[in-house]
Amino acid sequence: MEISPITKKENTFLVKKINTQKIIEVYERGYSLDVKSYFKGVDNLEIHECKDSGYQFFVPRNILGDGAFYEHFQKYPWYYEQWKWEHNSITEYINNDDKVLEIGCAEGNFLDNLSQRKKIYPFGIELNQAAARIARDKGITVESKFLNELTDHYSEEFDVVCSFQVMEHIDDPLSVLADSLKLLKEGGKLIVSVPNNDSFIKDAKDNVLNMPPHHTGLWNQKLLQFLPSILPMKLEKIIYEPLQEIHQEWFIGTMTYKYPFLKIKLLEKILRSFVRRYNKKIHGHSIIAIYTKRNS
Repeated sequence: MEISPITKKENTFLVKKINTQKIIEVYERGYSLDVKSYFKGVDNLEIHECKDSGYQFFVPRNILGDGAFYEHFQKYPWYYEQWKWEHNSITEYINNDDKVLEIGCAEGNFLDNLSQRKKIYPFGIELNQAAARIARDKGITVESKFLNELTDHYSEEFDVVCSFQVMEHIDDPLSVLADSLKLLKEGGKLIVSVPNNDSFIKDAKDNVLNMPPHHTGLWNQKLLQFLPSILPMKLEKIIYEPLQEIHQEWFIGTMTYKYPFLKIKLLEKILRSFVRRYNKKIHGHSIIAIYTKRNS
């Protein structure tokens, strides 16, 4: 039985196994990227679930993308978007004069755009050196260090600590969240945006970007609601991303893959009409949790 990265207990179970050769083939075919070295000696990935928190994690745990891996995806315009749904959704929770830390700030797009909307003090952490250089060129203070290397120097210094599509890449998310709280002032906001694995993405065909070496864990609402029971914070709000226009064909493809009868011409036409009309009511790719730091 595997130990949960969230509770540190053996209260887990095996969900399924995934053949790594298929993952390698999809990366090569879809992204022209050779990932064989990450899976050396590993024939199958296992997904295990923590019974307490609902967190699903991959085993082996040490299959992580390196700098070269992420620099490969930097060339895709959709990977480091200038302004995302998450950014609009959380702006109201950030006040003028707030000191804002973004974990995994990439090229600094969020902090740069937010600085043009509000008077803030932007600060970023980014390990991808190429992306960090671009962020620094925008005038953002960026540290290329692990979060735990900053907790002593910047203890309780920030009003807001946020991350967008980062926690699912981290092998030990509990430690990162705990360190984030150490950097926050009392009453400060911790904002976490992750892929919503209660949504259609859990059923998407060949979704290798939701697996190692890209993602190491699968997040959902149950986990986000569970975290305040083991960390000194209060959950203020959960926000669901509505299905974005850019993801509608992905959603339709996933539904017809999961339910093959929907490939019948008339039924697929009805599905498309439904998606166009009610996309705002369909849970999309991501989910946001907003927390307030409280006394330990």
